[in-house]
Amino acid sequence: MSDDRDRGPHDPSGIPPADAEAGRLAPEGRAGAPLYRTLSESLLRQVRSGRWQPGERIPSERDLVARTGLSRDTVRKGIADLERRGVLQRRPGMGTYVAAPQMRPHLVALVEALRLTDHVVGVRPAGSGRGEAPDDVRQALGLSPDGRVVWLQRLLTVDGATVGLERSYLPGRAFADLIDAYDGREDLAALLAEIYGVHVTERAASYEPVVLGAREAFLLGVRAGLPALLLEYLGLDAEGRRVLFSSGLLRGDCCREYGAAALGAWEGDGAAALATNLAALRDAERDLRCRSWSPSAGAAVAPQRPPRISRRPISPASLTPDTPRRAPLAGRSGGVSRRQFLRMTGLAAAGVLAAGGLSVAAGAPVADAPIGPRRAYREAPDLAERVAADELPSVEQRLPANPSLYPVTERIGRYGGTIRRAFAGPSDFGGASKWVATSLTHFNPDLSLRPDLCEAWEVDDEATTYTIHLRPGLRWSDGTPFTSEDVRWWYDEVVHDAALTPSPLRSYSTGEPPVLMALDVPDAYTVVMRFAHPFPVFMHQQNTAEPFLPAHYMRQFHMRCTADRETLQEAVTAAGCRDWGSYFWERNKWYLNPDRPVLYPWRPTNTLESDLFVLERNPCFCGVDEAGQQLPYVDRVTFRRFASIDTLNMWILNGEIDLQGRHVDIGHYALFKANERLGGYRVDLWRTDDGITLGPNHDCKDPRLKVFFGRREVRQALNLAVDRDEINRRIYHGMGVPRQASPSSWGPHYHAPATEACARHDLERANRLLDEAGYAARDAEGYRLWDDGSGEPIAFTMETWEDPDSSQTQAGRLLTEHLARVGIRVTLQTEDRALYEARSEANDIQAAWQGGGHYTYVFLKPDDYFTGEKVSRVWAGGWGLWKLDHDDPNGDPPPEGHWLWDIWDISDRARMETDEARRIAAHRRIMDIWAREVPVVGVVGELPGPVIVKDGIGNFSGCHPFQTPTNDDALLGSPVYFWDEPA
Repeated sequence: MSDDRDRGPHDPSGIPPADAEAGRLAPEGRAGAPLYRTLSESLLRQVRSGRWQPGERIPSERDLVARTGLSRDTVRKGIADLERRGVLQRRPGMGTYVAAPQMRPHLVALVEALRLTDHVVGVRPAGSGRGEAPDDVRQALGLSPDGRVVWLQRLLTVDGATVGLERSYLPGRAFADLIDAYDGREDLAALLAEIYGVHVTERAASYEPVVLGAREAFLLGVRAGLPALLLEYLGLDAEGRRVLFSSGLLRGDCCREYGAAALGAWEGDGAAALATNLAALRDAERDLRCRSWSPSAGAAVAPQRPPRISRRPISPASLTPDTPRRAPLAGRSGGVSRRQFLRMTGLAAAGVLAAGGLSVAAGAPVADAPIGPRRAYREAPDLAERVAADELPSVEQRLPANPSLYPVTERIGRYGGTIRRAFAGPSDFGGASKWVATSLTHFNPDLSLRPDLCEAWEVDDEATTYTIHLRPGLRWSDGTPFTSEDVRWWYDEVVHDAALTPSPLRSYSTGEPPVLMALDVPDAYTVVMRFAHPFPVFMHQQNTAEPFLPAHYMRQFHMRCTADRETLQEAVTAAGCRDWGSYFWERNKWYLNPDRPVLYPWRPTNTLESDLFVLERNPCFCGVDEAGQQLPYVDRVTFRRFASIDTLNMWILNGEIDLQGRHVDIGHYALFKANERLGGYRVDLWRTDDGITLGPNHDCKDPRLKVFFGRREVRQALNLAVDRDEINRRIYHGMGVPRQASPSSWGPHYHAPATEACARHDLERANRLLDEAGYAARDAEGYRLWDDGSGEPIAFTMETWEDPDSSQTQAGRLLTEHLARVGIRVTLQTEDRALYEARSEANDIQAAWQGGGHYTYVFLKPDDYFTGEKVSRVWAGGWGLWKLDHDDPNGDPPPEGHWLWDIWDISDRARMETDEARRIAAHRRIMDIWAREVPVVGVVGELPGPVIVKDGIGNFSGCHPFQTPTNDDALLGSPVYFWDEPA
């Protein structure tokens, strides 16, 4: 017999003598383990069986030596091993006791396990909040039906990729100030013990393979419908009260790589359960490589607040055999490796630029990978026919000697077909411009930089001199060579002509006051740009810049360069332009003048004023794929004009839009997702800089509003009056993050204090602050009155160019209701974008209701929102206009001693800093000021960007930064998108 009843009175340990235990103490698979580990595992079995309870003393070292026959040193090592694992606890002079089962949070355990390997592991805060408990959380914590919680969300990164997500919930009543107390540490249980004296023990844990919902997929950097491992655990305090419920996700494609570490993090029965579910997850992953998830797999959007992790177990029913999945990434001809792809999909959360993507390799040339000697290239069939008919030179003659090599994310494409897109009218030229954008450089999906129109560049040690080598043989769309003359003519005849460039060109200037760069042109294919001060991110900003013009074409519209001034003046008059300068810029707009030569993959056949704007392949485009095929793959791209968001939505549902992210409203995500199969498309979610912000104009022309917005307590009150959770829940289905306007949490500039500054809903304090600011009097309707004795109610207008039916406009209407609750009357006004921007440039806008202040990478944009230089977002009004141009008649400097001067001083110096870490540190000082002053009312940020992708489109996949500096949905390279079966 071996149960407890057969143990004698002198055998308190329950451990048989060593000879009886031989071969049995060592569990299966542990043969040859050290003796001390054999002892510790035997003791651990006794603890887990309940033989010894927490707080109970175990046999002494002397007794254990006697019962096991082991040496005293071995016994001590076995006990020390369990001490390190938190199972036992020594009490000097009293003996060794079973420790209270301290909770070992799964995320923390996994981090520790991974750090024992060669992986670089990090845990970053990714949101927090207070609100009503979701049903499953309420049940787990035993809360009442109206129970509230505080929650913290954190991301796990490994080797620069986001692989895990954890949300922890605690009862709101007991831990109301947890968000303020949280200091970013990995071990949440240790924080609870230190701050609240609450010692958490683990009650239950579960492991389950699931399918990712939209929000979780977005945060993890993958698309919805992919598998993941769900890890849940419940923590109790010493008195048995439920105090912590955590739900974590580990990306399915990472479980294979990190599974061994995960098994090391969870021991005992938990390891067995985890191993079983990892096996199920591997099976699902294997099936996923051969099949496709059903369109409904990721469709549900949880509307609860705070957010919860979707729990959808994987089952055979989740898989559909009807749609083949694209071939595996690894090993594709011309593709990227799986490791590269994981870097791409996790780059935003990892802060790739902070890790070196924006650093300046002083003196080191940056160039294309060599394509090799001149070779026979291939071209589209329609161009080959024109070559055969002697209508075009051969493809070798049209391409530069060293073409621009465009990487493909999936595979080499096929020629043919049309991609259908949409636009809102002539003022919406940005969608077409970003789609075709081609300049000196181009971002790779991981935000590293490669040459595009240039084939190489060098930068000196001070980041002041850039030597740029153009591609010999590169041609404009009309066949004319593109050379350094196009750069020189732009610099000499446009930049230095007051009729064309009346104010300093800030994108090519440094210092304060700005000093324009100097330009040298040593030969036809080399340009040297010299700056008076360091400009470390100059080449990164060239992704969206064009420091050149088609000189051979544009000189006819330049009064000093044309051979026929009289004819030019007649054309100016006939066009109704006020002077030749404005006419010059009208003729330079490629989307309004199809005759203007371009360097883009496609060239226009008509104008953006048409209801259907058509682009056709440019025979002289400089890009090729790795197989030597001239790009682009697609014959044509069309932009169809819509009158309202409802019209665009109808086209999407009907399958009439092929590839579009611009104007695709995240507020309608559930509608798009539910109709994927019907419309023959999928919805990808990209990371964006999108967020909604009320920007009060601090330099408003209305003197009363200028004083009102200038008072910090007023801005604090406006923030506290807004119920961000309600807007996020009702308008955005819980997919955004209620937060203040500040850099996003997945970038290197994240700043927690600025993100949380006055971002909670507190009507009582908001009213008190407005009263204390001198606006306590109200009229009969409850609206507050100006403090000048006029008896007039406080009121202002916030303007937006968004569609009246868009989710942002709906959110604006809800915000006006929130501000009315504290006695502030606000009117939301929608208008055409061109009118809005004209009013912002005249400083006529009282408040802006636009996206702003949610950047991921701050220094990629020459017009920084946080310094007030993003004038279309208005909050700095005339001050921002003055900063850009001291001679602007609508601008004026801030008052002496104003905090904006400090921001400008920090920013001006940061932009010249060549060390990325120091630039980030400098921007943190700017955000310290924002946290104190709360200049704007940020409402919801980190909104995912839905992209409609028609079935059959290739080389467009993954989750990437959807933002202006990377040209939105053209980041992966619009020339390499193609149709599997071209029409």
